[in-house]
Amino acid sequence: DDCILWTVCLIDCFVTIASCFIEIPEEIRILVDCMNMITIGCMHAQQAVEIDEIKKTGYQGPTAVVVAVLPPHQQKMIQQAQPGGAAAQQYGAAAPPQYQMG
Repeated sequence: DDCILWTVCLIDCFVTIASCFIEIPEEIRILVDCMNMITIGCMHAQQAVEIDEIKKTGYQGPTAVVVAVLPPHQQKMIQQAQPGGAAAQQYGAAAPPQYQMG
């Protein structure tokens, strides 16, 4: 993913900078825009799949591998987190009583 993102970013920057000095054909700009939109669309699709999976199975928190590479203060925050807290609340679920209006 990073390679694709960097490539699209660098091409976009190159075309933008080059257009300051020479005439860039409109077709090149359209091609770069298409590359950007395709990349953004793929990223959106990947996120949608992950969110749907979390909605189905629930969020289990970060894996031990992820926690191990975090700075110590963030590891401590994760260890102190309470399961079922406001951050772990299911999407679309009713708000806890203390947050309900009326």
